[in-house]
Amino acid sequence: MSQAILTEILILVMGLRRRPYPLEEPARLVTRTLVSEIIAYLNSHLSEKLTLDRLASAFFVSKYHLCRTFKRATGATVLEYLTQKRVLQAKSLLEQGVAPSMAASQCGFGDYSTFYRAYRHLLGQTPSQTTVKQDSP
Repeated sequence: MSQAILTEILILVMGLRRRPYPLEEPARLVTRTLVSEIIAYLNSHLSEKLTLDRLASAFFVSKYHLCRTFKRATGATVLEYLTQKRVLQAKSLLEQGVAPSMAASQCGFGDYSTFYRAYRHLLGQTPSQTTVKQDSP
């Protein structure tokens, strides 16, 4: 009887060793889920003033953990990601004929000079150049 129990325990232990995923996989899954939720939150709140404290409290983590986890998973900081998404949204608005200053405010930039610098840095052209290119045949 004890031999049968010992054999069952051994089979269970050997089965755990043959798992297709390492035991730390649940931690990676939690990290991926957290980062996916942060990205979804950022994408749906682009036009709002966002702070690391607000993000951290929304996800019940410290802002340091949030920054470290996000950077490790995406290769970009939260601010870099947010700025890139805002600039791309502004570019889309400019292509639809929205004035650069309106596009900046609708995309969550606090002031036009910050928007202008970020736009030029990421896209290699000024917001008004994008508007002019759309106007010309």
